[in-house]
Amino acid sequence: MPSVGQRGEFLRKVITQVRTQDYPYDERAPRKVDWHAYDVAQANEIADMLELIRVSVDAAAKRIEDRRKRPRRDRGQPPVPTQDVVKVLLLQSYFGVSNRVAEGLTRILDEKLGLTKPFSYKTIERSYDRRAVNALLDEVLAISNAPVEGLETAFGIDGSGTPTRKRQNYAETREGQRKKPEKGSSGLDAFPKAKHDFVYSVFVVGATFKLISAWRSTARHDLGELAFFEPLMRETKVLHPGMEMALGDGLYATRPCANLARELGAVLRSLPRRNVTLKRLGPTLGSKCSTPSSGIRRSGSRSTTRGNRRRTLTRSSGARTHSLSGRDWTRGRPARTS
Repeated sequence: MPSVGQRGEFLRKVITQVRTQDYPYDERAPRKVDWHAYDVAQANEIADMLELIRVSVDAAAKRIEDRRKRPRRDRGQPPVPTQDVVKVLLLQSYFGVSNRVAEGLTRILDEKLGLTKPFSYKTIERSYDRRAVNALLDEVLAISNAPVEGLETAFGIDGSGTPTRKRQNYAETREGQRKKPEKGSSGLDAFPKAKHDFVYSVFVVGATFKLISAWRSTARHDLGELAFFEPLMRETKVLHPGMEMALGDGLYATRPCANLARELGAVLRSLPRRNVTLKRLGPTLGSKCSTPSSGIRRSGSRSTTRGNRRRTLTRSSGARTHSLSGRDWTRGRPARTS
């Protein structure tokens, strides 16, 4: 039977192979593509998306109105309905256009979206930090996750950044930060700085249905991804009480993260760091150690790499959100920290 040192050396070798993308994964069987269904989906995508925006936002607005304890007072000129603004924000994000172009789209798509009155691009501009808009977006997020409640049990968390300049790439800036850390930064957890800043975001995505269950964004450099782990995972637990697994990269391989996942009834699957040891198995409640072997089991390397393969789906979902829009419409307010 191999010693603890030999098993630790084997584990570190597997981690290195995974990080360098040299690990011999078992290839999946190729899936048959239904090209007819693909053609139909592509032809109806815009119409289906507009209907989805209209139906989901109207349903979310009705749920919020039903929970309102006192009626709204009518004073002065009636404001633009919040649901109309949210519909245009979602439309703007889907097409990836500016505020002025979004105003033009409302003139030809107002009936499809069910807008009640016209408004200018300045109304869109002023809506990014409105509390009512954020509350309605949260309700839309809850409605979109309701159909998969009980079916989605594994969720991956990851962070990224939306550039404010098209020639700037977050992944390249992040890699440069890892190779040459900035002075005064808090290590790999800190968001990277650049000549043209980013809008930093951390999100939780279901591993099966690829739906975002929680989201935070900020422009602050003094915060890192770990500051958002607890609030995002607790929000995901509210939407998905049957959560069983939390997936993350090596940044989340800490005992506090493992403790929180266990508190929420889930198991944290995170690629361990290169200097991991096998001196302890599993998290110890109350301990704070930055390089533990949290979540490592004796079931071999296949179970660990299987979780890492599912975790990569979270990163691809983040890339898709960047392709929709360069503007972060989901969270305009400063990020909340636990």
